[in-house]
Amino acid sequence: MQKHIRNSSPSKKNSEQLLHFNFKLTFEEASEAFLLIIDRRSRISRLAMGMTLLLLALVNVILYALHPYGLQYAMMAFQFAVFSFLVFAYPSIKARFAAKSVVRQGGYFKLMLSTDGYFILPGGDKLRLNGDRHSRVLESNTLFAIRPDKSHTLCLPKRVVRASDITLVRQIFQSNTNTFYDRSLR
Repeated sequence: MQKHIRNSSPSKKNSEQLLHFNFKLTFEEASEAFLLIIDRRSRISRLAMGMTLLLLALVNVILYALHPYGLQYAMMAFQFAVFSFLVFAYPSIKARFAAKSVVRQGGYFKLMLSTDGYFILPGGDKLRLNGDRHSRVLESNTLFAIRPDKSHTLCLPKRVVRASDITLVRQIFQSNTNTFYDRSLR
């Protein structure tokens, strides 16, 4: 089940608190994070859309078999087959390719999350969670995929967040990004 929360304005906190996270990102975690960011549709909706496109391709193949001179049916069948590939496989392929590049670079991260709505990166730079109007966080059962702006994507595995801090982390993300998607199965 997917819960979607849209925030109108970030809330102000009285005192800043920093949460420290040190972790080595696995290929599976990176792949899941990139897939969540690349394709925000749920697996069920992606499956339904892909199956519908394949069904339309099959209908056009049957129509072409019945009317061999109807070349438009063959062309439509090919187009629907390509579109179903794009729905089913392309987001996963793209996510796996990006995850391989992260893992090749070592995949070790040291981040600090402020309750005031920003990450402190290893170089000391601050990365605001609401960097642009498209900022979003997607939560799954195993991680938070964070997209603060068009040029940054972060992944925070839940395995490195203390159980006592998980609610605080979720509240920080909900109140400091434009959109929060909850795809976890609690």
